[in-house]
Amino acid sequence: KKKKINPRDRMSSDLKHQLDGMVASIAASEAVPTAVYGSCIHCRDVVVGRENGCNALGNLWHTSCFACGDCGKTLFNSGGFFEKKGKVYCEEHYLGRVAPKCTKCSKPITDEIVRTQDSTYHPECFVCRACEVVLQDKPFIPKDGDPYCRMCWHKQFGVRCAKCQQAIVPTNHSEEARCMKAINNTYHIPCFSCEVCDKPFTAGDKQGAYPMEGKLYCYEHALKKAQENARKNQQKSKANS
Repeated sequence: KKKKINPRDRMSSDLKHQLDGMVASIAASEAVPTAVYGSCIHCRDVVVGRENGCNALGNLWHTSCFACGDCGKTLFNSGGFFEKKGKVYCEEHYLGRVAPKCTKCSKPITDEIVRTQDSTYHPECFVCRACEVVLQDKPFIPKDGDPYCRMCWHKQFGVRCAKCQQAIVPTNHSEEARCMKAINNTYHIPCFSCEVCDKPFTAGDKQGAYPMEGKLYCYEHALKKAQENARKNQQKSKANS
């Protein structure tokens, strides 16, 4: 005898099939393949899964490849790292082996650096060898591997005035020291004057410098010096005759 099916039972069975299909569809949508993010800058292999990769220095790395180039210690979530020429280092090995050393204090330089032709300095260590004024962003002159401010260099190694024997140094923040030259000698501008009366030499008639016996005289005292020398020569001639 054929069993009669209750319509309510048929409806319940159909709903069950629909619900089972929805669950299967949801499960299928969750089973998406793990994402591929790109190639690791270090090993060139693909990075699969967000938890296996990290971004640093504008590049993608495996977390295992993002490691100290000296000791191999992983730097992912390490709190900090140092970079040089594309390689990354832990703090210990960067400071001990890689970081440039300051020429003055010999300690590693980890932040701002001052470079000269042959040396590296902390900004606060880049000072004049003589007066120790900080030279960063200031003109300097090197001497035997040491930096000097312009004033100290001129005082110690520059030209000296033939009259007062003091160094000829720049004034009023000028780059070059102003001076006068005559008979292969160099003079301070105030020292460019008569050896006897200190009258400054000018470009006027009979106002210039008259060199005699390695020194400079005004016209009046040059004339007197010439007359004096002439008398001395006459006396020597008489004494020898």
